[in-house]
Amino acid sequence: MHSPFFSIIVPTYNRAHLIGGTIESVIAQSFENWELLVIDDGSTDHTIETVEKFSDLRIKYLWKENEERSVARNKGIELSQGKFVCFLDSDDIWRTNHLQLLFEKIKSNDNKKALYFTGMAWNFTDRKQDVIFETPEGKNRIEYIITNQIAPSTVCIPTAILQKEKFNTSLRINEDVELFARIATKLELIQLREVTVDFIIHNENTKANTKNYITPQGYERIRQELFQLIDVDRPEVVRIVHWAASNGDRSENGDYIYGKRRLREIDRRIRFLTKRMDLAAIVDPTLHHGSDQIFFGATVTYRNIAGREHTVTIVGIDEL
Repeated sequence: MHSPFFSIIVPTYNRAHLIGGTIESVIAQSFENWELLVIDDGSTDHTIETVEKFSDLRIKYLWKENEERSVARNKGIELSQGKFVCFLDSDDIWRTNHLQLLFEKIKSNDNKKALYFTGMAWNFTDRKQDVIFETPEGKNRIEYIITNQIAPSTVCIPTAILQKEKFNTSLRINEDVELFARIATKLELIQLREVTVDFIIHNENTKANTKNYITPQGYERIRQELFQLIDVDRPEVVRIVHWAASNGDRSENGDYIYGKRRLREIDRRIRFLTKRMDLAAIVDPTLHHGSDQIFFGATVTYRNIAGREHTVTIVGIDEL
């Protein structure tokens, strides 16, 4: 029996109510030369019964003790028989052309060893938001990975590379970013600029309950901005609006019109900053003093292909 072209790794934990849709999206792929490895990280629900409802022989299921998703993904890598590995989270959905488009992209690049990735869409209850990052061409690859934080379900990587560069099992957050950044030091980033993955937002996934990881300095900047808006800027604009209103006709009163618009902008910003502070998870990088690992808040110096050194600091989205 010949090896499949793609090995698809789906780590899961107590997602019996969701994983069925994920598996169905794989079976529905127009490209059929694949194997699906479902690595159950110690589920205690009826995940196994859900998976076993599918009779497709390309689907393989392994239950193991709970050790977190990095260990589960690494186990899938060890078992992979395909030429390329694709990751798929157990609550995400692939569109039917996902593998076909990746296959064509790989072939058009002469099977080049690279980190391939597609676009995706956030599926909220009331709207969809397509996410296609700017092209990585001409950009520093490590900075690109860190800035955009490419989702695993959009990524495809040669199996031989992943057998050498696996997920860091000591990390609990950004373990995918850390791995992809490591790989980006060796491989080109090749983007497929089409949305082929649907990320379903629900109460259990990290997007719906995303913590706003931030350094102490970043948190303090948000706090100071919020205090400035509440204690200084807003009272001053309110004073101007009240003064302008007392001058009669408001329809042509520039101070009044501008002041009301500025108040709306300030109130939107206050609501935004308040929400970001509510979600804030402050990570102090000084607690990792002496560590030789890449972690949130770390300042990293690396050399590019030309041998020039670059220094970047890994910070939260509100600190960019």
